[in-house]
Amino acid sequence: MAWTLYGLISTQFGDIESYVELTSSGDHIKVKDFISQTFGFNNNMLGLVLAMPVVFAVLFAGVFAFGIKFLNFQHR
Repeated sequence: MAWTLYGLISTQFGDIESYVELTSSGDHIKVKDFISQTFGFNNNMLGLVLAMPVVFAVLFAGVFAFGIKFLNFQHR
């Protein structure tokens, strides 16, 4: 879930150069700088963000296949 949110937020909002006004301090900050400072999300990790859900899916499929193949809990 974290990798998915990282990818969604950094791809959708990470390249916006317009300024937004923060209500608590009244300062103006770029949207991409706000995301970088607040959440630590950067656009330079998009390759890893793309790969991680695929890695998790393959890992869980492998663990499932191993469990089905070698673990048998039906003792008679």
